Amino acid sequence: QFRAMVALVGQLLLDLLRLLRGPRDGPWRDVSGHLYQMGAAALPITALVGFLIGVVLAYLTSLQLRQFGAESFIVNILGIALVRELGPLLAAILVAGRSGSAITAQIGVMRVTEELDAMRVMGISHGFRLVMPRAIALAIAMPLISVWTTVAGLAGGMLAADLALDITPSFFMQAMPGSVNVANLTLASAKSAVFGVLIALVGSHYGLRVEPNTQSLGRGTTASVVAATDFDTSMAKLSTIADTSKVSTEDLKAQILDVSNTYGVSASERDERIKKYADAFEMTPRLNDLIGSYSHGMKQKIALI
Repeated sequence: QFRAMVALVGQLLLDLLRLLRGPRDGPWRDVSGHLYQMGAAALPITALVGFLIGVVLAYLTSLQLRQFGAESFIVNILGIALVRELGPLLAAILVAGRSGSAITAQIGVMRVTEELDAMRVMGISHGFRLVMPRAIALAIAMPLISVWTTVAGLAGGMLAADLALDITPSFFMQAMPGSVNVANLTLASAKSAVFGVLIALVGSHYGLRVEPNTQSLGRGTTASVVAATDFDTSMAKLSTIADTSKVSTEDLKAQILDVSNTYGVSASERDERIKKYADAFEMTPRLNDLIGSYSHGMKQKIALI
């Protein structure tokens, strides 16, 4: 399977080069159809899940922040968590379950009905007509779906913060630009595009491997969803570790000072809150074991808190 997957990636690159040489001959009608089916049709479910995740995350975070008098920091937590990590990952998991399985099922049914054999007889490339349009469509749609899911999650978090912490929506929206840099949104969009291509490649890979029987079609659809989800989750973890390993102690100190100045927190109050956090962490006996599983940059971040 690994060799077949590598061959599929190479074929996709060759098909993209062919498309660049002759864009007029590209399957643009297929691309537009997949954009609607995999992108626009997925907006309701992604908005619902994102909104509920935002509500739950904000409510559970508020219970902990209230103990230390750091209610205003919920904007920073929700902003970084949803924009940079949870938004793209949630969108990828939902699209993998919804569209990834559909890709495998569509191509698998073409195998059962011998349409793939007919295309080969007529000299039509499977990669150019089946794999590449889906990869292009998901590469375009996934960043947009990620932003849509993130906005829905922030709306849910804003509602929960208003109800649980009395943080008004106006303050939430004013503090959000200072809490989340534009670079985070750019990174999230880039990750989402990679997730989209991975979902299309995995779904097409298992669809092309389906044998002409219904049992193989069911197994391929299930394996496609599981593999696409694992790929996306692994890529998200790797990108998170790579990002945190680049963070230095000086940068973290500057971020804390900047947040404290933004919300008008005095130096003595800031030091008292940091001491409370440190005392709370010292009461956790398994903290050292948990820190050991993260990168050196994450160790610096937890030690600073």
